[in-house]
Amino acid sequence: MKIKTLSSVGREHDFGGMQWKLAYHGGELDQRSRAAIEMAKATSSSTMLMQYLTEQPDRLCVDGNLVGNPAVMEQMRRAGKVLLETTSLGFVEVLQLLKHAKAAGLDGVDCLYVEPFEYTKDRYLNSSWAREYSLSESRQLESVRGFTTPPELSKHDARLVAFLGYEASRLAGACEQNDAIVGWKRYAVFGVPGYAPGWEMNAMANNIDTLVQREFESVRYCAASSVSGAYDLLEAIHQEGRADQPHTVVAPFGTKPHGIACALFLVGRSSFQASSLIYDHPGRSKGRSSEVRRWHMYRVQF
Repeated sequence: MKIKTLSSVGREHDFGGMQWKLAYHGGELDQRSRAAIEMAKATSSSTMLMQYLTEQPDRLCVDGNLVGNPAVMEQMRRAGKVLLETTSLGFVEVLQLLKHAKAAGLDGVDCLYVEPFEYTKDRYLNSSWAREYSLSESRQLESVRGFTTPPELSKHDARLVAFLGYEASRLAGACEQNDAIVGWKRYAVFGVPGYAPGWEMNAMANNIDTLVQREFESVRYCAASSVSGAYDLLEAIHQEGRADQPHTVVAPFGTKPHGIACALFLVGRSSFQASSLIYDHPGRSKGRSSEVRRWHMYRVQF
């Protein structure tokens, strides 16, 4: 897997000269997702609105129609040059599309992501020091077909790698809902440096209680906007120790670039039963951020 990153210096990007045959995007949630979708539509021959529904795990909702996985792969195969607009797409949509792109025989895909200038704090907390943010609505853990944690995992050298963001309830909820976690090696990863100076402190402060209570053995760091860095970190953690059958469970609760890295790791490792996913399918809040900070284009080669 090779990942090349192109990033803007500020709020203006120079990706407008790029062209794709097909772009997948999610729904508009805020200013940056709107800007990203507009850019995808302006540079692609066709675009499709994509949604994963937990009650329809074998199909994807494409432009309002339920479509089987083979049909999605055929769409990608015909297009050849595909863009994933990951600012608006959810994690599972990104995971499924990367899986299908690889299975369709594409050499690679491009992933667009736009950083927020600021996240939205809870309305009832107006103080500058408040660390609670209105980013999503919590949900129950629910497996994604093809990436389910095997019940016999305790027989392997299992390790959990949790990428953490601002929402303390996500890691705490996962630990409460999955008793098996206590028997695994536990790693936490924070986005350092964050998108802006000091942002990493929000993630650390909001998750520290769970990390202490659940006795996480290791804390690692990776730039919040780095897909390649997060992917390399996952590979390094997976190779740690001397286990014959290491198994890495990822929990992508942090930044979208870290989520893209988790998806790439899962696509590369799950077929060997060496990785699986813990995910809570949060309902992302509208107006969750304001304005645009920077643009990133992650060019992935399988």
